[in-house]
Amino acid sequence: MSEPGDCDIDDYESDDYVISEMSFSESGFGLVDIFDLIVGKLSATGLKVEEAKNKVKQKAKASVHDVREAVQNVRDDVKEAVRHVKDDMNRVNNRVKERVDQSVSQARARGKRINRSFTELRRRVITGDKKKPVREFVQEVPIVKKVDKISFTMGVLVMILSEYILITKPEKFELLFMAIILPVLFLRYHIYRSLNWGYYLIDFCYFVQLLCFIAILYPSKLLFQVLFVVSSGPLCFAILIWRNSLVFHSLDKVTSTLLHLYPALLMYCWRWTAASPGLDVMCGPGVGIDACVLEFDNWIVWSFAFYGFWQMSYVLITELDGERIRNDKTMDFAVRHLTIRESKKNKRSLYLRITRALGIMGPDELFNYEQWKTKIIFMSVQAVYTIITVVPTILLFYSETLHFAYLLLTFIVALWNGACFYIEVFSAQYLQKLQKTLEHDKIERRRLRSESSSTSTSPVRSRTTSTSATDTGN
Repeated sequence: MSEPGDCDIDDYESDDYVISEMSFSESGFGLVDIFDLIVGKLSATGLKVEEAKNKVKQKAKASVHDVREAVQNVRDDVKEAVRHVKDDMNRVNNRVKERVDQSVSQARARGKRINRSFTELRRRVITGDKKKPVREFVQEVPIVKKVDKISFTMGVLVMILSEYILITKPEKFELLFMAIILPVLFLRYHIYRSLNWGYYLIDFCYFVQLLCFIAILYPSKLLFQVLFVVSSGPLCFAILIWRNSLVFHSLDKVTSTLLHLYPALLMYCWRWTAASPGLDVMCGPGVGIDACVLEFDNWIVWSFAFYGFWQMSYVLITELDGERIRNDKTMDFAVRHLTIRESKKNKRSLYLRITRALGIMGPDELFNYEQWKTKIIFMSVQAVYTIITVVPTILLFYSETLHFAYLLLTFIVALWNGACFYIEVFSAQYLQKLQKTLEHDKIERRRLRSESSSTSTSPVRSRTTSTSATDTGN
């Protein structure tokens, strides 16, 4: 018996392990077939692997598709939620906007009603008729009206009250100043605003009123002395230049006179009243009337500094609104009024004759408020006028008699101008109005007579017509 591991051919001669002695060529099964068999097995295995791969890919694709579909669903849900939120926000915004618009419209309507009521009140106070515009009222021929009667009465009362305070209690004149000037400025503002004359309210006289109120509320030696100079000089002297008049029935004329005269009266009370608190501010505590000194800087430097500040502010304001001023021909203000008035005079204009003689203006050239040359001319004239009127104020500061005489002269001039207006202008206009009233009455009486005559003859005509109709019927 052989060892386990030995290979003996005789061991394979049994039925199960008989190897045919035929060669591979004789049995027809060679190495190629074996190779093909192996390749086939491998191919089959590869197909299975490929199928497995495809199945995995399909499952992966299905999973990716499911994920994408899920993500898309989430996106759609988010979009839908966002759309709902936007819709809700839009509805809320629309509701808020509607409520805001409704509130704004109600506020505007309420404001229009208030403005209309205020306009009617202003018209009723000024014209006596709430439906009558102030512009038409001012452009009418001046006649005696309710507002004129009120203005006349109030003007006379103001003069009497002013005289009483000046004589008995001059130290209280600043209270009267505020009580009179504040309402006057309020009325002037609303009248000029309705007439489109708003730029008159930035003239130098209104700037001085503002300084007076500041000085009353915040006393200062510098401001008091500057106010003495500009109030007693350029402002008060303007009554003589502009021919201000005490026409008591004219609210506009009385207002202009008060605005030019009252600051000078206030300075007189502050300067020459020992009991006035303004004296201690203007001259120093305990200095007294006789020892008071007008400092040179306050007299010249600061006075012209305040004037220069006003002039530059005036030019800046009017130039910033220059386009609207040029386009709106109904708007009136000092420079436009003066240039138009002087251009109409032409050769009779003192300004044109002087500027033409100096070669500044051409022989036939007229003033034009839109040109800088005209503006500079009028600013220069204003500056020269201010210098001329400021310098003598030092004499008024050191002489109570001269100061009183100066104020009395300006008051007399205002009275004289008012008398001239009443006698020469108002009386003629009043007679003209009476003639128109009489002519209107005559026309009305004729109309009534014609109507009465036609009424009296109409029954006869009707009876005649009915009789004729009856005869025709018979």
